[in-house]
Amino acid sequence: MNSNQPVAETTAIVTERPYPSSRSAWFLVGMLMVLYVFSFMDRSLLGLLVGRSKRR
Repeated sequence: MNSNQPVAETTAIVTERPYPSSRSAWFLVGMLMVLYVFSFMDRSLLGLLVGRSKRR
């Protein structure tokens, strides 16, 4: 390639939406938070039930 040749300039207009969309990303964050809370409650409930059965 000869360095004296003009270089074609190209410009691209980016109109694509970000991946994932903001709405679906926040929905996923909410779902993960709900699952985390249920998991925490499950562990706490199991701890209470095991404590009661050990006392008997």
